[in-house]
Amino acid sequence: MSIRFHAAWNYFRVLSKLRECVALENAAVRREVLCPEEEIEAEPAIFLNGQLEKALDVPIYTTMDYEHWRVKGGRRVLDPTVAYEIRNVALMDGLFVKGHRAKWIVARDNLTVEQPDPIEMDAAALANVWTGVRFFGHWLRESCSTYVMARDFAKPLCIRTPNWTDKATYADFFDQDWTSTDRAFIDRLFFFDDLSQNSLKRQHYEALREKIRNRFTPEKPGGIVYLKRGPSAEARIVENEDVVINELAKRGVEIMEAETTPLEKILSHLLEARVVITIEGSQQEHAVFTLPLSSALITLQPPYRFNNLSKDWTQCIGMKYGFVIGDPSENGFSINIDELLQTIDLAIARESHQPTRTV
Repeated sequence: MSIRFHAAWNYFRVLSKLRECVALENAAVRREVLCPEEEIEAEPAIFLNGQLEKALDVPIYTTMDYEHWRVKGGRRVLDPTVAYEIRNVALMDGLFVKGHRAKWIVARDNLTVEQPDPIEMDAAALANVWTGVRFFGHWLRESCSTYVMARDFAKPLCIRTPNWTDKATYADFFDQDWTSTDRAFIDRLFFFDDLSQNSLKRQHYEALREKIRNRFTPEKPGGIVYLKRGPSAEARIVENEDVVINELAKRGVEIMEAETTPLEKILSHLLEARVVITIEGSQQEHAVFTLPLSSALITLQPPYRFNNLSKDWTQCIGMKYGFVIGDPSENGFSINIDELLQTIDLAIARESHQPTRTV
C-alpha cells in the first residue's frame, strides 16, 4: 500500500463511522456544466378520474404531493448535468476520500469487497450513480447511461454491484466494461451530477437504444405486452393477477415474465411494441431501450407505494406514461380489469408528443 493511500486509509476509518461527510464537490479543481438548466412543458400522465384518490401511501423518498404534481404535467425545470474533476482521490469500499472531504457511493454494509489491495489509476470517470449500486433498474437506466458520458472523460470506473441476472448481457449489448474496482488511488477523478432527465440524458438513452435496435429485429411490432414481475423481486402481490392475465390474453396481449424469459426474447418482443403493462418495479426499465416514441408504458401501482419515477424518463424519451392504482387486499392489492382496459384504450388514443423545451 502506497504512503499516500495509507494516509487516506487512516482517515477513511474515521469517515466510515460518520453518516454525513463534507461534500467532495467542494474540492473540485474544475466544474463543467455539460447541459444547462432546461424548462419543459410536460404532458400529463394517462389515468382515469378517481385514480389519485386510491393512492394511500408513497415510498419514503417521495411525498404524495410530489407524486400528484409529477403526474399532472405542466411546466418543469430540469436540473443541469455537471462534471467535476478532483485530484488525488482515494476510493475505499464505496467511499471516495479527498482530505477531509468524502462522497459515499454505497454504504459499507451493502458492499462485498473482493479486491483488498488498492490499484493506482492516472485518470478515471465514475460510471455509477448511487441508486444504481443497489437496484438493477437504476443501474440499467441511470448508470449505463452515465457510462456513455463517463468514457468521454477517462476510463470508466465501476463500483461493485450485485451480480444481477441480466447485468453481463446488457453490458455486452451496450459495449460497456463493468469490471469492478473496490480500492484505488486516483490522480484525476471525474464524477457527475447526472440524474436530471434533460436533453443530454436523452442523447445517452438514444445511444443505447440504437445499439439495441441494431442488434434485434422486432418480433411483434404494434403489439401489447404484459411484463410480469419476477418471483425473486421484492413482493408486490397482485392477488388477482391470474384474472388480469387471462383477460388480457383474450384480447391478444402477450404475457412474459421478466425473470424466467430470456432477455433476448424480452427485448425483441418489447421492441416496437405499442403498449407495455407491468407492475411498478425494476422490470419496467427493459422498456427504456426498446419502446418506440409513439408507445406507452402503463404501470400497475400498489396503493401503498404510489411511485411514478417512470413518468420522468418516459417524458424525457418522448413516450407516454399511464397508471392504474390497485385496491388493497388481504395479501397485496387487486387490479380492476375494467379500469385497466379503459386506461389502455386512452393510451392508444392519445397522440404522443415530445415535451417543449426552452433553455
